[in-house]
Amino acid sequence: MNKKKKIALSTLLLIAVIVTLVIWFTRVPDFSTLSPAEITVIVLPAPPDIFTIIKANDIEKIMTILSDNDYKKTLIPADKNWEISLSYPGTEIQLIDQYITVNGKTFYAKDNLSTQIKQLLVNLGYLKQ
Repeated sequence: MNKKKKIALSTLLLIAVIVTLVIWFTRVPDFSTLSPAEITVIVLPAPPDIFTIIKANDIEKIMTILSDNDYKKTLIPADKNWEISLSYPGTEIQLIDQYITVNGKTFYAKDNLSTQIKQLLVNLGYLKQ
């Protein structure tokens, strides 16, 4: 292979790697396809409320709130620690105000997810107001 072809191939490979990394780092979470069997919830402040949700209808309501939101990737994490933690196999989600961290990647949501999820948990009887 001549030198020009090697340079062209190297350039194409480098561009493909950069595009793949940009897509991977800016990809927003897609909760619409998920239907976990159970969700472990921790709600702060102290003393923390810790419980597991196993009712399919309740899980669907939580996933609907998460999937019905618009997200933007942010490199700046929330100023505070998380207020609500949701976990199920393969996924860790932390919420504080409009920030959501999914498996270590932080996003900024259009709505205040923390308040919405907390209010839903109160309405479903998992939390006391």
